[in-house]
Amino acid sequence: MLDYKIRTFLTVCNFMNFTKAAHHLNMTQPGVSQHIHKLEEEYGAILFSYREKKLELTEAGKKLLQAARTMEHDIDLLKMKMRMTQESQSHISFGATLSIGEFVMPPILTSYLSVYPQTSLRMKIDNTSHLLHALEEGQIDFALIEGYFEKSAYDYSVFDNVPFIPVASPDFIASHFSNESVRPSPEITLKDLFMHRIFVREDGSGTKEILVRYLQEHNFSIDDFASVTEINSMHAIKEMVCNGSGLTFLFRSVVEKELEDGRLDILPLLNWNLSHEFTMIRLKGSVFPDEYQEFYHFIRTPKLSN
Repeated sequence: MLDYKIRTFLTVCNFMNFTKAAHHLNMTQPGVSQHIHKLEEEYGAILFSYREKKLELTEAGKKLLQAARTMEHDIDLLKMKMRMTQESQSHISFGATLSIGEFVMPPILTSYLSVYPQTSLRMKIDNTSHLLHALEEGQIDFALIEGYFEKSAYDYSVFDNVPFIPVASPDFIASHFSNESVRPSPEITLKDLFMHRIFVREDGSGTKEILVRYLQEHNFSIDDFASVTEINSMHAIKEMVCNGSGLTFLFRSVVEKELEDGRLDILPLLNWNLSHEFTMIRLKGSVFPDEYQEFYHFIRTPKLSN
């Protein structure tokens, strides 16, 4: 059970307001302040400060918050495992980004559940930034993401490395990038793509951030494209690109089916060789049960096992 002062601290961090925290905890504001003061005495550090009348965490407060969230998660996990022990059932609750959750995990989860039929699974699909927030709030136990994250703030393990490729419909490639309408030129450059419409996911998605960072590293931006269409549905993006409305950049595992049936083709971009890691992340220092370790080894690709 969490120390009552830590629970008060977490509540203040949630609202960043002593009055609102007191109301939520059904306490007086002086009572909340006293709990925080006792914590500061115990740890020998100031946890909160005010800047222009706005409550902020100090560096010491940020460190305590990270540790407190981990403790809270592990206690909740222990309670759940104790209940599951009585029911002879294991439970896995995790998040996955759209690329992974909708296009990578379904066959993996089917195989996993055939091996471990008593397991109760809950998968939350969202973009990278939302999943990081859900992890920190204890809504999920770990996350499978393709986006960037602050590696020093989490424990993590890579489970795959997937090519990130430019794709368009064969007709689109033939009509815009071929001197002859037989095969596209192998000399297409990144600048050649800027004359066309690009489809991207919303801000906070891993696929968009990967592309944005790559363009920035080469002194370009998304705005260099003739037109940018932002859609938060991977299926909608693929369908519109298949219909010849423009081009996009996606993980190969997301478009494998469309490449096989000929609805999409890879743009032969000169010197393009970009891939990105799929990573399992969890709160730093948190308990990682045996079934989670088993799950990680189950989804890890053979080429990363060496």
